[in-house]
Amino acid sequence: MLEIRTNRLIGLSDMVIDNGTLKSLEKNVPFNLLEIIETTGRESGFQFYLTDGGDKVCHIAITNQRNCFEISYGTVSEYRRQGYMREALNSFIEFVRDNTNERVIWALPSSDISENLLLSVGFSFDSYYDGNDGSKWYVYRFDE
Repeated sequence: MLEIRTNRLIGLSDMVIDNGTLKSLEKNVPFNLLEIIETTGRESGFQFYLTDGGDKVCHIAITNQRNCFEISYGTVSEYRRQGYMREALNSFIEFVRDNTNERVIWALPSSDISENLLLSVGFSFDSYYDGNDGSKWYVYRFDE
């Protein structure tokens, strides 16, 4: 099991890292999120819990729906607007940088609040999604 710790959170994942590549524990191969059978909710990303109480606070999932290293994320309603997701994203970015071969993280936020969150942790606007809903791609590029 993979673990990320912050001041207030512990992030847990059932993925494994093999030679810099994230893999699903279930199949031990580079994973396709659409093929994973969820049992713990940690097969395709991290679930973050309070370190002092164990309550689930938020999650960051890794997808490859558009053939790129893309994340989605969400926070349990009672923990929103308290900085938890920012804390989780910062620790996740550090984890990816230090433990994988990934050099770019993509996100397609669904709201202005989510866009502002991405900007606050170092993502930048890249382009509009080719759908007609006005969605925008944001990207985090690691310095080489």
